[in-house]
Amino acid sequence: MHIPPPVPFAAAWLTQRLLSRRKKGAPERKVPAVAKLAAVGVAGVSATMMAGTFAQYRLGDTTVDPIRPDRTSALIVTGPNRITRNPIYVGFAGLLTAHALWRGSVSSLLPVAGFMAAVTPQIEQEEDALMTSFGRGYARYVKRVPRWLGRLG
Repeated sequence: MHIPPPVPFAAAWLTQRLLSRRKKGAPERKVPAVAKLAAVGVAGVSATMMAGTFAQYRLGDTTVDPIRPDRTSALIVTGPNRITRNPIYVGFAGLLTAHALWRGSVSSLLPVAGFMAAVTPQIEQEEDALMTSFGRGYARYVKRVPRWLGRLG
């Protein structure tokens, strides 16, 4: 079953809000300025990664539709795809991380892991389609570039 990535992203975002909301009668949470600054930085990098990915796919005249990976007409290995095989998903996870930082809630990081777990089956389906379409070229790319980032791939 294909679930569009914005659905688990929205579910994780809402869960973060629920986990981090102030309890009735509790004092307002003071989020350190450094946490808010980090949130802005992470959000900026994440949004830039996602925008760069959309631009690369457009230039490569291929689809970004995760529901129809069989329509992929080119294997994009430049831009953000040089550091992760899934820059849009990494961007979504980054935006969720930024949201948790902004809210100053450690428990709000849990939905980030939930989002990553929720989209992994979709990623696996996309990888199968890319392997079918691009064979050895995609296999070499998989060996070189992590699924997520660094050792998390």
